[in-house]
Amino acid sequence: MLLDWLVPPLCIACRHATCARRGDPLCAPCRTTLPWLGPRVCPRCAQPRPCGRCPAARHAFARAWAPLGYAGPVPAVVNALKERGALGLAGLMAAQLVATAPPDLWPAPDDGGAALVPVPGDPWRRRRRGIDHTARLARALAPRTGLPVAPILARSARRPRQAGRRRAQRLRADPADVQVRTGRGGPDGPVGVAVLVDDVHTTGATLHACALALKDSGVRRVVAVTYARALA
Repeated sequence: MLLDWLVPPLCIACRHATCARRGDPLCAPCRTTLPWLGPRVCPRCAQPRPCGRCPAARHAFARAWAPLGYAGPVPAVVNALKERGALGLAGLMAAQLVATAPPDLWPAPDDGGAALVPVPGDPWRRRRRGIDHTARLARALAPRTGLPVAPILARSARRPRQAGRRRAQRLRADPADVQVRTGRGGPDGPVGVAVLVDDVHTTGATLHACALALKDSGVRRVVAVTYARALA
């Protein structure tokens, strides 16, 4: 296209002009440095094996998985969706999630009310950004997995911010700050199997609090799926 020649798109990560077609967020060099984790990750915490003493051993979710480590160009991709409102990235992230997921990761749509459950963001930050990025990611995953989206989790407006807090502080987060909203189940009734959807898995404290709230409400099984995993 003439516009691409006159004003070449910039790579989201390195901010250099890219010869890729318009709409491709990464240049070829940055794509080659994406830190794919591959199949050899701990099924409980999603850290590359060996993870040693598993930090998710007592977490309420049964399994965690992410296709990428939170390194290289990945933070730029995540922040572009979350902070800059680059909504088209949700589709790219969802496509990468589905294309690289283990074959047994996604529950069958008819598996006892299986649904994608977005991790709720901080209410103040969501209002400031004007988007709910985890809900966007979940909605992009829905047609690719055949699972409905069930936005049944809410977070207290008075909840302490997790970003920037130390690991010990995050792990002491009060699970009561995450609640299941009654009457907000999936399209076919209550959620029985929940796939928690978030952008980055760091300590797992938020995922644990969400999974605990879901299980306390009657959800049988919770799986945590994120676009990236912070590496230990």
